[in-house]
Amino acid sequence: MDFSWLEQLPLGMVVAGTRGETVWMNGAARALFGDRPPLLDPGVRDIGAITVEVFTAPIASSDYILCCYRDITEERDAIAHAMRTKSEFLANMSHEIRTPLNGVLGMAGLLLTTPLTPQQREFTEAIRSSGEALLSVVNDVLDLAKVEAGKLSLHVVDFDLDDLLDDVTDLFAERAAAKRLQFRVVVAPDVHRRLRGDSHRIRQVLLNLIGNALKFTDAGDVTVSVMQRESRDANVMLGFVVTDTGIGIKAATQTRLFTPFTQADSSTTRRYGGSGLGLAVSKQIIEAMGGDIGLSSVEHEGSTFWFTLPLLKQPLTAEPPKRKWDLSLFSALIVDAHDINRVVVTRHLSSTGIRIEQAESAEAALVRLTEERFDVVVFDMNLPDEDGLTFARSVRAIAGTDATRLVLLTQIGRRKSDVLAFNTVGIDAFLLKPIRRAQVCDSVARLLLRTAVVSENFDDVEPVREMRGRVLLVEDNPVNQLVALGQLHRIGYECRVASSGLDALEIVRGEKEFDLILMDGQMPDMDGYDATRALRRLGIRTPVIALTAHALEGEREKCIAAGMDDYLAKPVSEQQLAAMVDKWLSGVMSNAVAADGDGDDEVLDRERVDSFVEISRQYTGFLSGLVTTFRLDFPTRIDALRAAAASGSPHELADAAHALKSSTGSVGAKRMHAMAASLERAARDGRVDGADETITRLVTEFDRVTAAFAEIV
Repeated sequence: MDFSWLEQLPLGMVVAGTRGETVWMNGAARALFGDRPPLLDPGVRDIGAITVEVFTAPIASSDYILCCYRDITEERDAIAHAMRTKSEFLANMSHEIRTPLNGVLGMAGLLLTTPLTPQQREFTEAIRSSGEALLSVVNDVLDLAKVEAGKLSLHVVDFDLDDLLDDVTDLFAERAAAKRLQFRVVVAPDVHRRLRGDSHRIRQVLLNLIGNALKFTDAGDVTVSVMQRESRDANVMLGFVVTDTGIGIKAATQTRLFTPFTQADSSTTRRYGGSGLGLAVSKQIIEAMGGDIGLSSVEHEGSTFWFTLPLLKQPLTAEPPKRKWDLSLFSALIVDAHDINRVVVTRHLSSTGIRIEQAESAEAALVRLTEERFDVVVFDMNLPDEDGLTFARSVRAIAGTDATRLVLLTQIGRRKSDVLAFNTVGIDAFLLKPIRRAQVCDSVARLLLRTAVVSENFDDVEPVREMRGRVLLVEDNPVNQLVALGQLHRIGYECRVASSGLDALEIVRGEKEFDLILMDGQMPDMDGYDATRALRRLGIRTPVIALTAHALEGEREKCIAAGMDDYLAKPVSEQQLAAMVDKWLSGVMSNAVAADGDGDDEVLDRERVDSFVEISRQYTGFLSGLVTTFRLDFPTRIDALRAAAASGSPHELADAAHALKSSTGSVGAKRMHAMAASLERAARDGRVDGADETITRLVTEFDRVTAAFAEIV
């Protein structure tokens, strides 16, 4: 066969037999390869000085293969240069955005510490919330750009693995509890704890993986496991695994998840949000530290994300940390039906030196307690044969257990009634799940090292306030969930979270003890309007307050038509939420005008008044001048209210109430502000009946406000 035509072609070419024997090269091929027989399989080959792209194809009616080789060295260099330029641009751009954004957030934070009207505070909170969301995305972009530009810096420091994991657990404890998820961290006993590495970056990856697991899991559990894959003299290889029982991931999309700006599918993005950068950044970080990352998942069953990481051991010459707890003279019995939970608590307590035994049931534990005296019993609320309270009574009935300390592990305990129940059956302390090492060790140590039992049986947990009611929050956005949870807890309400309308229906069917429902408008599966209609068809008359981002004309009417009782437009400030929740939980119906603050014992907003006192220390007479101005202004405001009520004009009444709401909010007259706000809302709805009664109560409350200020001044 004549191959002389090859000499005229610009590409490097070789014709080879099926056994790989070179039979012809044109001039370009000889220039590229000399006398070396080239590889025949297609792809890109770096052959030293140059890079070539390889194409192959069979020649018809012959046993020969035509191979084409194209020099792409210049293209490769151009692509590499473009990638570097892009990454450097992204890194610089992200940094330039992040710097002023930090200024915006910092100044918003400072502004919130100054005296503000309710509207000003609401606006400032919105600035801070939106800024924080933007900062999170910018940080991810910045990290990704740093990696691609080769500028991701790693800082090797000494750190304690247990401390790192405790910090991570603390960050997610409330979110897991709100979703009723079992969240635990399990560290294998042989894992080396005192390590050297970039603990900040490890923490960043764990936060990413755990955050995703909690976001995509609506029921079941999320477990973080740490194991030791390999250990040498100065090095250790650790494996971190985050397992959830969430929505899972389709096999076809799993390989794309570590690609920037990628999520499983568009519906996932719509429902759960996110930029799709977190996993890509995590992959780059782990690989930069010499590790590997991956996942396995089954759709609708759950996912497991893992990464392995080589780390250094802290040198033996380093001074060992002093043991914070020394309980080597004491003994503990751990009672829990779940193997993993017992392992977690045992591992935590083992750092104290305490002698530990385990029991899988209440019955087995009671048998051991009749055979031997234990200094402390740590037990779960949900035992297979008895609940925790019944078990505690049974323990106290055994002779000789008066000195045995009982520590309960539970997901409840935020209400005063719970605490009283625990105390009544002889429980000495309770810990809210998920359990952290410092939490359980501190609690047990404080109980055992006391020389006598004191009345502060529950001072090892955060202070428990009297809960004024139970609220169901129906909201699909995880950030909005956290904000509302924090606001509701601060104003004294227990909260349960549902992530969609369908979830809300299931929860209400099973738990008909909610005092109020806060309902988001737009959600996946079933929106808030349809969910409210379904609740009303079930005969459930619990007040439903709409939380919606729509503030357009007619939105309130749309909510009321769906069966809702009231309406709040996002973003919702803590003051707005408190006024609305107090209004409905103090028995005020939508056809009445009354004070929202009746259930509130505070005449003045303590935080605002404290800020006035601080200002007065720098500017003498500020507070007394403010109070005097308010006292002189009030008669004018109340006269305007009376005139508007007498005219019967809702518009005039709303304007007059708004003016009083503004002034009372500015001075921190908490209940007066709530009354005026309620009166304004009613007037905006066209309701003026009951206004005279509210005006009378405003006058009475004004006397309380002036008396309270007089004591301070």
